[in-house]
Amino acid sequence: MRDQLAVFFCASDPNTNQQFLYSIDGRTGEQNWVSPVNFQPGPPSLVNDTVVLFGDSKADLNRTTVGVFDRNTGVLIRSGEISKSSRTHRGRLGDLIATAALHQASLELLDPSTLTLTKIYEAPGPIVADAGPVYADAGGAGRSYLTYSESNHSFGIAAVRLADGFQEWTLSLGEKKLVWTHMDEDSAYFCLLLPHDTQISSEIWRVDLASGGVVWRVAAPGASRPTAVFHGSLIVQDGTDLTVALKVRDGSELYRFQHAGRSVWAIPDEDGGALFGYGTGLIAVDTRRFWTTSFTGAVRGTPMYAGTSVLVGNADGRLTAVALESGQTRWTRNVGGALEGGGAIQQGRAFVGHGAGVTAFDIQSGQQIWSMQTPKPVTSPILATPQAVVFGCRDGTIRALLPLDGSPVWTVQTQGFVEGGVALYNGLYVAGSADGKVYALDANGQLVWQFVPSDPEIDEIKSTPLVADDLVIVGNASGHLFALDASTGALKWHRKLAGGIRTSSALQHTDHVWIGDESGQVYHLLLQDGSIDWQVAVAGAVRGRPAWLGGELYVGTMAGTLDVLDIFTGTLRRRVPIGAPVFASPIVALESIVVADEAGGLHTLVPGP
Repeated sequence: MRDQLAVFFCASDPNTNQQFLYSIDGRTGEQNWVSPVNFQPGPPSLVNDTVVLFGDSKADLNRTTVGVFDRNTGVLIRSGEISKSSRTHRGRLGDLIATAALHQASLELLDPSTLTLTKIYEAPGPIVADAGPVYADAGGAGRSYLTYSESNHSFGIAAVRLADGFQEWTLSLGEKKLVWTHMDEDSAYFCLLLPHDTQISSEIWRVDLASGGVVWRVAAPGASRPTAVFHGSLIVQDGTDLTVALKVRDGSELYRFQHAGRSVWAIPDEDGGALFGYGTGLIAVDTRRFWTTSFTGAVRGTPMYAGTSVLVGNADGRLTAVALESGQTRWTRNVGGALEGGGAIQQGRAFVGHGAGVTAFDIQSGQQIWSMQTPKPVTSPILATPQAVVFGCRDGTIRALLPLDGSPVWTVQTQGFVEGGVALYNGLYVAGSADGKVYALDANGQLVWQFVPSDPEIDEIKSTPLVADDLVIVGNASGHLFALDASTGALKWHRKLAGGIRTSSALQHTDHVWIGDESGQVYHLLLQDGSIDWQVAVAGAVRGRPAWLGGELYVGTMAGTLDVLDIFTGTLRRRVPIGAPVFASPIVALESIVVADEAGGLHTLVPGP
């Protein structure tokens, strides 16, 4: 059992069989205190400032011993015996604990301050002892869920309101026997042992707590021990050295990993990882990452998603294809200089800009197809279409090449470095320049329109424009965010943000956009007029474009974190430490979040629900 600062569990001395209750600091693993327990305890329950233990009475097998310990010191406050109750006690109603009598049908409430019992419910049949019969959901609805025997070979689950003992629903399991249960805010996860004549030994069901309806059911891996839920994944231990994560949404397998020794239990830590209990101690496991790998140079360009691989360029001038499933390198190639702007994939080819120009590679083999030199380094992201490869250059030009062989198509000169990317709108190529202007060019490189901010607002533009709902959204280094008519370049609205916009770019969300700035603010703005729906602070400056998956927004920060926000409110759901500043934009690939950092790290993270 865990509270915000401590983990509580019981263990025995193998030489003397003496039982002990431990309190461990959940952040450091250091022991807070240890107290002897003079009975065989079950899992602890936390009630206010106490830890309550239940166990078999040594004097009377028909009774249960209860011990109440001070949560902060481990001192035994009171102990006594009650009528025989379940070995598992997790139901809560305020200061009371719900318990269930073994092989009987009674659900009772225990007052730990007096050790008195009050009966509130009679189940349809005898409560099954080894099914962990009493649970209360974490959503605060005050229900308990108990398993009972309908007949010799048939079982059911009842949801009971603890406040008054009202039965809200029942779910028949047939001949499937409940092995364990885990709950989050709105669902229960049941592992059910199937009859011996079936090919699958057990199943895992997700059941809606409000209605009792089955959301999904899948075959359970191995022997399947108790579980925990971590921001969108259900952790299942199979009783050996294998742990499997299932997607909460549909029950499909997310990932699996092996570890040293057989795990006994798992609980979430404060940052979204896990603490695993083993026969010999505790281990902290980062369940937020699928894998992490590293390169020798900083990764500043956004990784490229290429089917089952992700392509990453680094400041040491190497382009590497990494397997998304495992993080293993599939191929790596040297180019003519640092890769800092990111690339693009089109028709099986990867086009990357670097210190000496632009090079095209086959994404499967890594074979170089062509390379075109430029007078100055290419540090802008690449735009690739079937007709052209378009990019900016530090010589102040916007250039277009043929995708087939890299032949030049056209070149347009601006009055400053072009380090932001190029957006495409109805055949127009739109890009900003360090001269503070926005250029719209046709397929032949002819200028269609040009936007020049007023003198107080003009500053260098290094971000990539976003085209959304016939608007061009682009910001500059002074923090001015402009919305332009994509056809004419006319200013539609303008908003001054709290911080500058260096290389961060906007991302569309229905009729809104998200964007981050140098002050570490992230905004959700209405496309129509730029009004702010919400604005929140993240851990540090934002240099990239956010990534969006499901109900979550993933924002990389120069403070070395990936901040995960609720898309509708901006509320911080969790903060994942990356270990180095995040300059490149995170991306979504195969339902994982791929993040690169300034120290050369590449991480694939587990998404939320």
